[in-house]
Amino acid sequence: MISGAIKYILTLIIITAGILGDQNGLIEPELGIPLFLKIITYDENFEPDNINAVKIWIVYDHALEQSYEQLRGIKKYFKANPGLTVCGVTVEYYAVTYDSIAAAWQTLDTSQYHLMIATCIGNDKAVYLASLAQTYHVRSFTLNPDYVPLGLSIGVKIKSVGQLILVNLDSSRREGSRFSAHLLKLCEIVKG
Repeated sequence: MISGAIKYILTLIIITAGILGDQNGLIEPELGIPLFLKIITYDENFEPDNINAVKIWIVYDHALEQSYEQLRGIKKYFKANPGLTVCGVTVEYYAVTYDSIAAAWQTLDTSQYHLMIATCIGNDKAVYLASLAQTYHVRSFTLNPDYVPLGLSIGVKIKSVGQLILVNLDSSRREGSRFSAHLLKLCEIVKG
């Protein structure tokens, strides 16, 4: 059961998104990463006692300026926050180009909880990443909410009257997540 304090903290993080979102509706890494890490604690298949690391795959395209800038923001966030943990489990991150992500996932360690954060790589590449994430059971998050209807599982939408977490429930289930009803009540469920 979700406690009042946890619900308050999650709501506060979501409200802060309005301050840290940009004019294009993209979520800034310094808000997106802690929010994404909080969201995985609501995945009933996230079992901290049975894993030795939370491994974050940052997927970017070095040829796209916005994607590369988001990667730089993500690296800056991790540099400013060394030693991150989720429920006592160490967080590791790896920057991987779009072209090499499929090869990187060929031998995923099952003792780790894997998630991907997709930068602004383009719609076609987002669709491919969604399919790949479902195949390898990697939880997918994106800094661009437009990618959630395309098949990535979680994003945050910046709105003039507030912000909300977007969840592509079908995609998240295919990736292996089972989000609690308490979290889903705070989200907008997206079809796609």
